[in-house]
Amino acid sequence: MIPIYLCDDEETVRHQVQTALEWKIFMENYDMKVVCAASTAQALLDAAGGGCRGVYFLDVDLRDGAWDGFTLGRELRRRDPHATLVYITSYGDLAWKTFQYHLEAFDYIVKDSDQTGPAAARCLEAIHTRRRCSPCARGMRSATSPWRISCFLRPRPRPTTYSSTRRKAVWTSWAA
Repeated sequence: MIPIYLCDDEETVRHQVQTALEWKIFMENYDMKVVCAASTAQALLDAAGGGCRGVYFLDVDLRDGAWDGFTLGRELRRRDPHATLVYITSYGDLAWKTFQYHLEAFDYIVKDSDQTGPAAARCLEAIHTRRRCSPCARGMRSATSPWRISCFLRPRPRPTTYSSTRRKAVWTSWAA
């Protein structure tokens, strides 16, 4: 199950996005769950713990002392390097700041009175598609895992005989 975390200090936006995400998960039968919908950065960090490839919907303009969405994103990226970060904000012109902080945000959703929830649901659909099509989802492992290294060590098939009439190589089997 892929955990989804939401942090926004506006109750109406948080409720709208959470409802849209839960509805999308239910309708599409995704293996995801909204684990936390927090109003403060510390509540989100406590719920996220060490992180495990989670999906985080973060408000850029958190009114939470030293925390804003970008510093929260930086801390989440430190804890969970493979996290998916999605920013939700009222300021459409702040998207460039995700590059300044080197956060690799998946999407940047501008708050709109009635389109924020549907935009978050479309974003979740894109995340689901990307994760379903990733090498990890298909059972392949990283280049440093023992399974992948053994592929490099396994002897490759080599041509043993050539047919002079057809000019085709006859390959040995893997077991040989």
